[in-house]
Order: sequence, then C-alpha cells, then structure tokens
Amino acid sequence: MSTKSNILKPDNLHFMSFENNMGTKEELKRKLAFLAVDNDVPGGVSDDCVNAMYVGLEYHIKNMLQDVIRLTRHRALNEKRNCICINKLFLIRS
Repeated sequence: MSTKSNILKPDNLHFMSFENNMGTKEELKRKLAFLAVDNDVPGGVSDDCVNAMYVGLEYHIKNMLQDVIRLTRHRALNEKRNCICINKLFLIRS
C-alpha cells in the first residue's frame, strides 16, 4: 500500500470513501430494520429515512475528520510528519 493513499489532508478528504468506513446504504438499511423489529416499530424503515440518516452520518463523519485535522495540524507540522494516516483513525462503526 503506498504511503500517498494513506494520507488524509483537508484538501483530499474526498479520498476517504464514506462507504469504506461506515458501510453502504443497504447495510445501514439492514441495521435499521433490525432495530425496528427489536423495538416493535410497525412498518419497518422507509427508504427516505435511510437516505436522510446516511447523509446525516456522512456529514457528521466528515466534520469529525476535519476537526481532527484542525486540532492536530500544528503538532503534525512540528514533527516530521505532515499528515494523519487513515488507518490510525478510529471511526464510529457498529
């Protein structure tokens, strides 16, 4: 794996695939369906609900990553590294 592909900077946040870290919409829909059954929610989960949650989660994760970069940038610049490796970040995952 090349070093360049592991680098996460503000200008290449798009490199990180949201699906690689949180799963696809179908996986989210399955998880929500299980929650609906476990909590006796009649009718299950609509596609509109899944889409809204997926977009909301994607926005939240990207904001978290930008905060991590902003808060660690000064330290990284003082060290020999000037990046954050994706594999060092622990993202919310169920």
